[in-house]
Amino acid sequence: MKSTIDILNEQIGQGTNFEIFGGTRRVFELNTAFDFVSGTLKIEGPADVAYVFKKLEDKAVENAFAVLVKDGDPTVLHLATGSATRVTIDYATLVAAVHKINPDQIYFVHNHPSGDLVASNNDITMYRRLQGVFGKKLQPGIIININSGKFGIYDEDGDMGHDLPQKHIAHTEVPLKVYSFSKLVFEKDYNPEKNLKIKSSQCVAQFVSSHRTGDRNKMNLLALRSDNSVIANIFLPYTEITHKNITQIAIDIVLKAMPHGATSVISYGRFSGLDLCNTLRERIKEKSLGKILVASRQKSILTNYSEYRKIK
Repeated sequence: MKSTIDILNEQIGQGTNFEIFGGTRRVFELNTAFDFVSGTLKIEGPADVAYVFKKLEDKAVENAFAVLVKDGDPTVLHLATGSATRVTIDYATLVAAVHKINPDQIYFVHNHPSGDLVASNNDITMYRRLQGVFGKKLQPGIIININSGKFGIYDEDGDMGHDLPQKHIAHTEVPLKVYSFSKLVFEKDYNPEKNLKIKSSQCVAQFVSSHRTGDRNKMNLLALRSDNSVIANIFLPYTEITHKNITQIAIDIVLKAMPHGATSVISYGRFSGLDLCNTLRERIKEKSLGKILVASRQKSILTNYSEYRKIK
């Protein structure tokens, strides 16, 4: 049976439909900075989750976590450490882990060093963005207080209750591991100076021309980092963009590109439905929580291979 860390680090898209470039890959690792225990063998609700994080009560800065519950078993992810009043979470961690674990429920948890158990406007905005991606799987957000033994919950409309008592007596205490999406794995001959960087549409045409694309219709993507270096060449099982499949295409792009650190993608290949490309761009922005842009340095947002070839 595979361990949680092995499941989390199974490479997305390994095989013939995915090529990794750039020499690095982001992976999960154990985070030993936190010592959490569960007060029950199975997570059944917010009170069980709040008990796990009771040791956050003495933290002077905000920390954000996600708890992915599958068949009652929790996987704890550390998303970010912030300041005394604010934390900005790493959405890529959550997107990657949810894809691997496929949880029944997702809990977003953070502490308020101020002692205020009422969700801030920033908390509610963040929750709404998460809800837009994960839908009904997302459970009420949880806020941990300081030395009170109480917690608060909230949803997209705001406060759902505060000063709620944590469980003071646990039937059993089960140690829990915490994971962070914080380690880089380098290829043996990694050399950042050799990374291909996309500077123009001609660069895309040159790259695509050097790879066999075949004659059949298909959609391919180049995933780029913020410096426009190519991370991956992704082959998607779609021959057209339609109103029916456009949301699933957006999800597939995010799941394959975002965990590898992509900040933009460029499409190429032979596929129909180019009139829906602007809609696809908006769907990808929603599903990646605004972290992936479907764009190049050209004015066009999604451009097919034949158009790049014309430029060449």
